[in-house]
Amino acid sequence: MEQLLVQAEHAYAKRHADMAVIMYGQTLDAALKRHFEAKGTLNERIKSLVSRHVLPTTIGDWATTVRIIRNEAVHDDGPMTETDMEMTRNFTDAFLRYAVTLPKEIEIRRKLTEPADGA
Repeated sequence: MEQLLVQAEHAYAKRHADMAVIMYGQTLDAALKRHFEAKGTLNERIKSLVSRHVLPTTIGDWATTVRIIRNEAVHDDGPMTETDMEMTRNFTDAFLRYAVTLPKEIEIRRKLTEPADGA
């Protein structure tokens, strides 16, 4: 997942919108596979996580939007726009903070504030 994000950021820095959109979409896909128990296609995993209330509907909607834009970058002839690239980057960053970084920070904080005897 980390390597995918590095590639996405590299494409973003070079302003290669198609490649950035694809790699941010791949990063989202990898994050969902690694951090959540859901099977199937990216679309099926997003729907499953929302229906089970693992992800809020708004996060699922945005993830679906990124999935659709990524699919357009992979399968359609037209180039991605700067707006597509910015949106997929911003959402991927927000998703990773929400789903990966924040839970880890909470876990670390809890360990730091737990009494030594576990009481």
